[in-house]
Amino acid sequence: MYIDHRYEVLESLGSGSWANVYRVRDIRSNKLFSLKLFQYLSSEELYRYFSAEDMHHITKIEHPNLSHVVDFGHVGDHVYFISEYFEGKTLANFRFSKARINLIYDIVVQICYALHALHNQNILHKDLKLENVLYRMEGSQILINLIDYGFSKVDPSRDSQHVSGTLPYIAPELLMGQQPTPRSDFYSLGVLLYRLCTGSFPFSVDQLNALITGGYQYFIPNFPSTLNKNIPPELERFILRLLERNPENRFQSGQEIIGYINRIHHDEFPFSASWSIVNTMRFNSYIVREKYSHQILDFVPSVTNSNGKIVSVIGGDGLGKDSILSLFRYHLLGGEFFLFDYFCTRTDHEAFFALIKEYVQSLSEEEVEGHEFLAQISNKFKQYLFAGEQEAKALSQSAEELKLDFESVKSLLVHLSQYKPIIFIIRNFQYVNRHTIDFINFMSPLLVQKRMMIVLSCNDFNKVSQINHTVMINLPFLDVNESKSYINKLLPVSAPDHLCTDLYRRSSGNPHFIREILIDLVQRKSIVLEDDIIFPESLEDYQLPSRLLHSIYSRMSHLTSQNYALLQKLSIVQTRLSRELIIYILKLKDTELYNLLNDATYNEILSKNGKYYSFSFIEAKSRMFSESDRKVHVLVSKRILKFYARKEIVDKETCLGLIQNAYIAQDLQSARAYYLKLSNLLSEDYEQSEAYDAMLSVLKLDFDPRTEVESKEIIRDLAIFQEKTELTGFFERAGFLLDNADLIPELFEKYHCIGTILLMREDNTAALESFQKAETLMATGKHQLLVWLSYIQVYLRTDIEKAKQYLDLALDSELPLDLSIVFTDRLAVYYGHKKDYDRAIKTLEDFLSTLPPEHDTKVMVRLASMHNDLGVFYSDLKNIEEATEHLNLALSIWKRYNIRRFWGLIYNNLSDLYLKQGITVQSNSYSQLAYKYANELNLTSIKALALLNMGEAKIKMGEFRRAETLLISCRDLIKSIGSVTYIDAVQRNLALAKSKIMGFGHYYEFILESHPELTRGKLSEINPLVKTYFYYLNEMMSPKKLRKLLSSNVQINFKHLHEEEFHHNVLSLIAMAEQNWEKALAELKLAIRHAGEINNIYAINVFYILETMCHYGLGDYAKAQELIDKARVISTENHYRYWLCKLDILQLRVDLMNARIPLRDILRRVNKYFNDWQQYEYYQLYVELHQIRIQVLLELKQDDLAEKVFGAYKEYLEQITENTPEEDKNNYLEVNLYKLTQLRKFNLVPLRSRAKDLRRKWNELLFNIANVYNVDRIKFLIEKGIHEVLSPWQFRLMEYSDRIQNYTTFHQYNSDNSSVIDPLLSQDIDKAMRSDNLVLSEIDGRNMAIIPLQTGSKRVGYLVLNDDGELPYTKQELSIMRSIKQHLSGLIVRIQDFSEITLRIQKMNDLMQISHELMRIVEISDLEHEIVSSAIDFTNAGRGFLIKKDSDGNNIYKVQIDKQKQILSNVAGVSKSVLSLSQSTLEMVSTYNALEDNRFKAAISVQDYQLHTIFCVPISVDADTFGFLYLDNMDDNSRAMYLKQEIITLFIEQISIAIKNAMLYENLLQKSTELNTFEMLKDEFMAIVSHELNTPLTTLQSYVSRLKRNLYVDEDERKEILNKIENSVKKLIVTTGDINTMNTYNLKKSLSMAPVDISEILELVQQEVEILSRKRKMFIRLEIEKDLPQVMVNWEALHLMIYNLVLNAIRFTNDFGTVVIGARKAAFQQEKLNGKDSLVIYVQDNGIGIPEYQLKNVFRKFYELNEIYAHKSGTVEYRSSGLGLGLSTSKRIAELHKGNIWIKSKENEGTTVFVTLPLKP
Repeated sequence: MYIDHRYEVLESLGSGSWANVYRVRDIRSNKLFSLKLFQYLSSEELYRYFSAEDMHHITKIEHPNLSHVVDFGHVGDHVYFISEYFEGKTLANFRFSKARINLIYDIVVQICYALHALHNQNILHKDLKLENVLYRMEGSQILINLIDYGFSKVDPSRDSQHVSGTLPYIAPELLMGQQPTPRSDFYSLGVLLYRLCTGSFPFSVDQLNALITGGYQYFIPNFPSTLNKNIPPELERFILRLLERNPENRFQSGQEIIGYINRIHHDEFPFSASWSIVNTMRFNSYIVREKYSHQILDFVPSVTNSNGKIVSVIGGDGLGKDSILSLFRYHLLGGEFFLFDYFCTRTDHEAFFALIKEYVQSLSEEEVEGHEFLAQISNKFKQYLFAGEQEAKALSQSAEELKLDFESVKSLLVHLSQYKPIIFIIRNFQYVNRHTIDFINFMSPLLVQKRMMIVLSCNDFNKVSQINHTVMINLPFLDVNESKSYINKLLPVSAPDHLCTDLYRRSSGNPHFIREILIDLVQRKSIVLEDDIIFPESLEDYQLPSRLLHSIYSRMSHLTSQNYALLQKLSIVQTRLSRELIIYILKLKDTELYNLLNDATYNEILSKNGKYYSFSFIEAKSRMFSESDRKVHVLVSKRILKFYARKEIVDKETCLGLIQNAYIAQDLQSARAYYLKLSNLLSEDYEQSEAYDAMLSVLKLDFDPRTEVESKEIIRDLAIFQEKTELTGFFERAGFLLDNADLIPELFEKYHCIGTILLMREDNTAALESFQKAETLMATGKHQLLVWLSYIQVYLRTDIEKAKQYLDLALDSELPLDLSIVFTDRLAVYYGHKKDYDRAIKTLEDFLSTLPPEHDTKVMVRLASMHNDLGVFYSDLKNIEEATEHLNLALSIWKRYNIRRFWGLIYNNLSDLYLKQGITVQSNSYSQLAYKYANELNLTSIKALALLNMGEAKIKMGEFRRAETLLISCRDLIKSIGSVTYIDAVQRNLALAKSKIMGFGHYYEFILESHPELTRGKLSEINPLVKTYFYYLNEMMSPKKLRKLLSSNVQINFKHLHEEEFHHNVLSLIAMAEQNWEKALAELKLAIRHAGEINNIYAINVFYILETMCHYGLGDYAKAQELIDKARVISTENHYRYWLCKLDILQLRVDLMNARIPLRDILRRVNKYFNDWQQYEYYQLYVELHQIRIQVLLELKQDDLAEKVFGAYKEYLEQITENTPEEDKNNYLEVNLYKLTQLRKFNLVPLRSRAKDLRRKWNELLFNIANVYNVDRIKFLIEKGIHEVLSPWQFRLMEYSDRIQNYTTFHQYNSDNSSVIDPLLSQDIDKAMRSDNLVLSEIDGRNMAIIPLQTGSKRVGYLVLNDDGELPYTKQELSIMRSIKQHLSGLIVRIQDFSEITLRIQKMNDLMQISHELMRIVEISDLEHEIVSSAIDFTNAGRGFLIKKDSDGNNIYKVQIDKQKQILSNVAGVSKSVLSLSQSTLEMVSTYNALEDNRFKAAISVQDYQLHTIFCVPISVDADTFGFLYLDNMDDNSRAMYLKQEIITLFIEQISIAIKNAMLYENLLQKSTELNTFEMLKDEFMAIVSHELNTPLTTLQSYVSRLKRNLYVDEDERKEILNKIENSVKKLIVTTGDINTMNTYNLKKSLSMAPVDISEILELVQQEVEILSRKRKMFIRLEIEKDLPQVMVNWEALHLMIYNLVLNAIRFTNDFGTVVIGARKAAFQQEKLNGKDSLVIYVQDNGIGIPEYQLKNVFRKFYELNEIYAHKSGTVEYRSSGLGLGLSTSKRIAELHKGNIWIKSKENEGTTVFVTLPLKP
């Protein structure tokens, strides 16, 4: 069997509701594929759900874990697709076990790889399930392959309101009507995993239906581990997260899932299995240019109307020709066309004849013989068609024979086109031979009148030009924007613009080139994937890989030699090519130009953009340039310069090209002129860097003696260059000017320019010398002004008073606008240096108010400098709002004009502004930007300022070590240029950083070295360094020294210095040191007010913390807690790490005063902070942690441990006070009780005693529990109580179960409920239980306590407590544990008793409800199913069976379902031992632990399936055994089954009553039925007679009447009437026979039976229908299994039944069809009768089939398929016969044989009728 003339079917792989799947062989390539044929869907239906674009997209998706869909096609009116064949099984066959956990994770990872690939293409799977995942084991490795992605929506059986997918796998949001997302697929993955690991679905169909209908909000799935204990907890959590109802709570991507698996599984699955960025690009390279596919489709209507076409799609490799043709073909898969599609290669190039060969091979011998064209073809062609190519090549062929073959093929095509239009698709046409071209041209005149179309793709224009009358579609390259979109589609991140531009230039917009260049860049490591993707800066020197060069050279080889020579000349032209320029250079006529451009563009050597042409690939241009002569280069270049001499140049590209041609022509004057023009054009577009380089090139040509430039031009060029250098800051590039200064004439402009460069290099001395030299060469008044302004700039850095002298000189001069701006700005800077900010601001604002509107670049850039300086002055005055406005305005101007020189400066100023407000994160970000832009231009001072700001930000963020490093780097950078700028600021901030780390000595030594006057109490100003000394004295507990420092420096005016905030801060610190908390709060209130005025968030936060300390000192702990919470929010938002740690300490202090918080909990936190903060070196906070630890240990009476900690504390105090003044050190040590000899007097940290509260708390707890009857509430109170009195880090309370003879978790805290008890602890637990005493131990540094719980000799359980290693249990805690032991034992017994009573009541209520439900069911089969279902629910079983015995005593499994009420596919694991014992004793048999039960532990099923709880009981009705109910919890041993004998006995009794009730009802119904049967038969018979006999009789009467009255025209009409009379009589006879037959079998109760060989009947029926089938050219085939036993049947009845079935098959099958009559033994469970072997007789046809909606009616009496026509033969239409009694009678005959009959049918595919008969009577 062949599909689409090409695919040989090897076997059927399966079938679904809308498609069949086959394994096939491609006869072209001999490869194996899977072919899925949508044979139950018409193409129209499929297109409704799945577009041609969808088809094409899917074929382009390739991934190791995805089944690659290779192609789509059609057979008749049905679409198919082929995919790569994967040898494997579905995951439904995978069996989970504990040993295969690793494979589970591997499966998930590979599925995630596949889903990630799909999601990247915006494709959702939508039908992820076990059956759609294939796997194959290769050794210990598993390979995964996803199938059926993208096809879930192809299911017309679903209502439009329904969602795609398989119900149990569909995400909840889809059931609620939301749109699917990738997370919907992850939900399906969760269901798949749940099913794979547990064998069950997380939700039942009833639950899902309830969710759909809105009956319930949501259901919580059973934990997987409750269904299968082998599922580890981490896998369980993973599955449950995938099953989260809210999509937002699921994993968001495959990458996140894999990362999570790596964490929980301790593995290193790469995100993409063996998938580098290269493979990602290859995967994402899908592109289709739909516009051109639709352009071809536009021709199809005219082809259908007999106006054929030849369409040629021309384009180079990589432009998507194949994709365009494939998409075109996918639009036409509806069966309306003959579609032939062929790929040509260098060896396979007989396109038409190869397709004809495939067509002929698919025909039957009779069809081949019937084709007349084959009789006329040449011998060579016959050999080619029927033998092979090699045989055909050996034969020669004359021109006459070739023409004859052409005629023969033409006649065939014309013949076929009469049935439906023909479309030939020929790809890679460049490979076809001459005969193919000749044949197309031979057909060309005919095509315009026929329904034929030829569509071909080719990369050779000259090849296509040989075809007559073809429509050419030329595929252009992608444009710039399309290329950029494609690049970003290929890459996992967006590519930078410069790379996109370079890629477009090098690829010319060819998608294939873009992809291959990117891949090559990765392979060359020019694109590197680290934390992020690093891209190359430029592709200027990049060389294409050889495969792409070959592609370019191949294009060049398609050119004619004449055009090739012309293009060599054009390769010299460096500008764009206009038609005018080409004609001017090459001196061509119009026809020659047309031929040249056609040849060059179609072969993609030239590309057209607007009215210009250019070489598509620089490699082609370079090769042609190198091949042409040097003299030609010069001549052509001169001609180009001449062409442009009188033209206005308005674009940069032309300028650059002319510069290159000027150099080729050795015309330096022209090169200089065009460089000047280029610089101007670039400046107009604010491309400052490029404009600067162009001007630098002008100067280089100025100084080249060959250029011969006049002095006035050099003067002008130097002035322009000086302005650009000052404007842009690109002084580093101006080294050429300094190195070649001797070549420049002695001019003012020379030294002014050199001085500007040196000043920007921060070489102030050398710059001053150059300006002084320039002053000696002044020629104009403007020169004098420029010199003065330059002097001012130098002296503002070095000598402020000299700067003032020159400012005064310039003030009296007349200044042009641009210089006036410079002067005013430098005057304001002078005032700023003098700290006269108000005057500085007034100077600038007065000037700005008089400034006229201006848009000149120089003016605007200098105007921005004014706004920048205003921002700085306002910032110094702490006017944040004004500063922000001016700084942002300056930034916007410099950004607009692209003046990068000042970007570093402005970002530094913004950083400083945010620092003043304490907004550290934003400040740090701006500092980093400042450093980046300053580094680009090597602006050392700006880089240093950025490091200074970063250091200050890090100080506020508590990263003092990092701050110290940054500040030292800043200092070194400043010193490297011999400057002292910012040194003071660096020193001040270093003091801040050093004050917080290592110790007081680290800071004091720095102060002593850098500012010794401070230590002597002398202040000259208030700055950050001075402030640190105040803080130092405060930390050293010296309030007296603080007061003295203030009183001895009364000259400091805090208000004038805008330092009122700091002043009040110091006063508050003094008050706090003196414990005057109210005074301190008052001062802090004032400090906060001043900080708020300038929005200093950092200061406000610190003051909140100080307020907290004050309220703590006052004992107002509630207010202290409020402020802690407030400050924590600010500290967290701004990353104030030091203050967050300080808040943690304050929280500890407040908690120490809260008796409800256990001291052990506080001690645990102290230990954690010690470990976590070690890296921070916060020595002051460490001192407080030591103090709290000592105080807590003393309170807990851990004196020895407290002594040890106190010793470490003293050592630490000594360490941090080293190198401090003796007075300060002694004072600090004394205040911190360093010399304390009696540790019990240590009282630095107040705390509230807990000693008396603990036992009271426990007693209160017991009282509360006594009044609670809810188990969950009791658990909560137990946890609360244990935490309050013992504060364990973890605990687990276990209870003992007599039923399972083991411990189960009753409750746990901070512990995984499913984790296993540490084996090291097991011995201690046994010891505690044996001794009934507490047992203490230590594991992994943690203190453990095991508390046994027993009442008398009865085990109750145990409690395991452990801390986090903070402290051995105290005597008081041990005493409380003993109380807990006594109380918890009784409490758990009480809970157990209460739970048992509650459960018993619940079960009795359940029993009443079940009894009520069972009594309502009167159908035995329905009742049997409900009995097992109810039993599973009632007992909490994992699965259940109803087992009955047949007449031979064999077990028949009538019902077999799991806990989800899903039918089990097998009965594996049912314990035969338990079942046999119950059947033999007729008694209830149950066991909770079969593995340990001596009765069953040796049973194979128990051991193999690890069965624990098993239950089996006989169900008796009136002393007769009805069957046996069997329940167990296989694969789910954690499920506790309820098997209390007295309750279960009541349950079984209710079952027996329900069965008896149903049996009585059935007997009553049977009696009633028998009484009514004869009446019904009589009524039926009368209906038949009145309807079916009257109809032909009436017809007869009518025709006889016409004959009697001679009512006919002629003899022919009379004969026609006689024929109709005869037909009516025949029908009457047939009808009478059918009625008699029906009555015969309907009235019979039984038939006489005899042994019969079934083959005899089947062979006889075959012979009887042979004549009829021969007339219809049908094939009747027998399929009878060998050695079938004889069967007891009634020969006549069985023969009649089979004959009727075969006759029906013939009637409903088309001519030439096949009918199969067969018999075999039953092969499937449903074919067996009552579980016994049976004989299966089947009649199969490939006819028209029966619509699904009619299948349920076909066995009804008198039902006729009135709308179905079986077939047409000549002029006769065969319809179904009149009565419709055949199948009804057949059904009755089957019933009389105690057999069964059913039908399988698909419309337009065929029908199979199955009959099963018992092999034994």
